[in-house]
Amino acid sequence: MACSTCSSNVSPALSGIPAHFVTVNGAMIAPDEIAREMPHHPAATPTASWHNAAQALVLKALLCERAAALNLAPQPQTDPAGR
Repeated sequence: MACSTCSSNVSPALSGIPAHFVTVNGAMIAPDEIAREMPHHPAATPTASWHNAAQALVLKALLCERAAALNLAPQPQTDPAGR
């Protein structure tokens, strides 16, 4: 299991936050994907939010990878309200 970051050019919309791709076992998580996750991880600074969002996406990637290794298929469920 490996995780690393690589510098990249970042779009102007993402200025002020780290400009890195994150890789998890060879799979890339792009800066724009991390930026889309940031609103779900409020923090005192944009950098802290970026790190929290990146960490969440790394964990998601690792869980999905493990589920695939165990041949587990997602089984979406809904509550009575249809959520």
